[in-house]
Amino acid sequence: MILTYAAQQIIQDLGVQISLFKVKAHSGVKFNEIADRLAQVSITSPFQDPRISINSSALNQIKTIPMWNGLVLDYSIKTVIKKFNSEIWRQKWLRQNRIRWWIHTNKAKNINWDMTWKTVHPSKISSLISSSNEASIRRFSLKLLNDELPTLSNLNKWNPSLYTTDICPFCQLEIENNIHVFTCSSQTDINPLIELKSKFIQIIIHEMANILQQELNLDSLKKKLEIYTSDFELRNQHLMEFDQICFLDIIAGIVPNSLVTLSKDILGNNKDSHLVILRSMRKFKIHLFNLWKYRCDKVIIWEKSQNIKTKDKKVGRRRFPILSTVSHDTTELRVYDDLDIEQYKGIETSYI
Repeated sequence: MILTYAAQQIIQDLGVQISLFKVKAHSGVKFNEIADRLAQVSITSPFQDPRISINSSALNQIKTIPMWNGLVLDYSIKTVIKKFNSEIWRQKWLRQNRIRWWIHTNKAKNINWDMTWKTVHPSKISSLISSSNEASIRRFSLKLLNDELPTLSNLNKWNPSLYTTDICPFCQLEIENNIHVFTCSSQTDINPLIELKSKFIQIIIHEMANILQQELNLDSLKKKLEIYTSDFELRNQHLMEFDQICFLDIIAGIVPNSLVTLSKDILGNNKDSHLVILRSMRKFKIHLFNLWKYRCDKVIIWEKSQNIKTKDKKVGRRRFPILSTVSHDTTELRVYDDLDIEQYKGIETSYI
């Protein structure tokens, strides 16, 4: 905004005539390269890189110039506040222990956060149209990304007296977490990631074919996707701790910048690229959701074999009751009517 006003005023004051020519990016043109360098702002130090200096007070078209910490804001105040709040909540989310072990600073730079959030919420929450399937997929996506699925790893944390181990009950080899659910090899000797990789490629090809139609070069498209997914069969979960995004991160719900770039190179524009990624990730999550439901059916059978009943699980989740009043002179307690007072007799009030 500020740059536009500054350019307009310079043109008006000098009375120059401007001719615009389209120049391909990074084409080796001297001034185009200079403009590219000036336009780039570092993520880690956005106010330390070379920037175009504008005397904003000399601009006579603007009545009010928004500023923050001595810097002129090149956006409206509303946009700036939204960006600030969005970044604040994203950083709070990233600093959770369950997130920070696999998404740290360097990896976060390689993630397309806008597309990632859109794949979690494919439709607006404010939409008047709702369905149980949509809600189920949304809930599954959020729990998968935040490691809140009721896997054995989490069940063991939440109710250790009932679930005494976090090891997968089917393969008996690894901890069953939100990734192992989809990579467990208990049913077959083949690496499950091979099947997931094939499904992922198949979905993307189908969505790109719907966009390209007559211009589709299937062999070239398959070759590019095979190169991009060449290491998608690696199943070691320690890969998630490194800077480079792996297929396990995509399973968790992350959309890497590299995938967005690849899609744009194939389709030629951002609009179609984003549409393909949103649709592809949506269908891929539906596939994962179906695998999750199949796993849940198996766990129910396993729980019955372990004599784990529904009422036992509910008891394990029950919290300590809230007491309305506590008398410091006697151990007699006044509690809610649905609680058994006998279990509290003899308990010192200082421990309550």
